[in-house]
Amino acid sequence: MKTGGQLLCLFVLLAASCYSADIPLPDKAQLHWQQNEQIMFVCLDPCTWQGREYDDHSLPLSRINPRLLDTDQWCNVARAWGAKEILFVAKHTGGFCWWQTATSHYGIKETPWRNGKGDVLADLSMSCQRYGLDLGIYLSPADEAWGAGVAGVTKDSSKQEAYNNVYRQQLTELLSKYGTIREVWFDGNCKVNVKDILAKYAPEAVIFQGVKWDGKRRR
Repeated sequence: MKTGGQLLCLFVLLAASCYSADIPLPDKAQLHWQQNEQIMFVCLDPCTWQGREYDDHSLPLSRINPRLLDTDQWCNVARAWGAKEILFVAKHTGGFCWWQTATSHYGIKETPWRNGKGDVLADLSMSCQRYGLDLGIYLSPADEAWGAGVAGVTKDSSKQEAYNNVYRQQLTELLSKYGTIREVWFDGNCKVNVKDILAKYAPEAVIFQGVKWDGKRRR
């Protein structure tokens, strides 16, 4: 006859054998993200100057000249309240690009800031390295300059293939030129196929709203 202790031990072993294979566990990248606990989200956009929530393309790019922009100061602020990562909106739905991209004529290189040679992502990447912070990027698949809405679907279907190529190049630039990227935001899903780019250039990144999430990491 089995004792109460033996029965309890048997129950625990049976329960473990039933559930251990089905419990989704975080991989190394997800665990690192969870342990960061606090992230600072930074969103600059022409709408910052327009006093709006979304860019309506009404602002001449000649008026965007953030002379006092200091990414070291951003990192100081992040560390002051315990953030371990800065996630920067490299391109929001209006399509304005904060890095030196060859894909667009609507971005920081078309402004007078640093005579069109400035690159906020380059500055921020170096600042994050100096301050020991992770770097994440947000690249909206929506882009009004292309008539692309949520998930990167163009209103004019004849433009879809061209926009797919542009978006893929933008993501490749961001993930290959600015050091290790720990997090990538699409925000609103992404129907442009970027699986190969993420696998090649961002193997250590967690992904937000790229696909539906069931507890397991997806590419």
